[in-house]
Amino acid sequence: MNDNKQPIIALVEDEEMDVRHFKRLARKHGLNNPILVFENGDQAFAYLQECKADRDHPPVLLLTDINMPGITGHELIEAVRKDKILANLVVFVVSTSDLQSDINRAYANKVAGYIVKDSAGTSLAESIQMLRHYCSSVRLPGYSFITKSAAV
Repeated sequence: MNDNKQPIIALVEDEEMDVRHFKRLARKHGLNNPILVFENGDQAFAYLQECKADRDHPPVLLLTDINMPGITGHELIEAVRKDKILANLVVFVVSTSDLQSDINRAYANKVAGYIVKDSAGTSLAESIQMLRHYCSSVRLPGYSFITKSAAV
């Protein structure tokens, strides 16, 4: 494995403006990791399935919206958690929904955090700074969802 590779972030977001906003804030706050964008949960899950075969450089973080066409963010998280190899992938929800039912369902599926998109972008900016610190502390190799038992 190439230890110089940066951790990859998979962003699942169907709104182009939200993707641009996220990327702009990421650059502004020094989150320079590769960001793979998927328009829906179906595309993201298919990619994650491919990553199981390519254990050299899978994503370290999955950031997903909740309300999307195809499988929803909740359904994507549930599918990830049911997969023995993907189950420990670090997942954050980034959504406009502040419904307690959405928040409860996400945490019941073991998300690392639930970030509510705000119109001013201040909470998202703070969250991006936290993600930057997280990504800078991740040691490669040793992705969280590639366990020794799964690799056997």
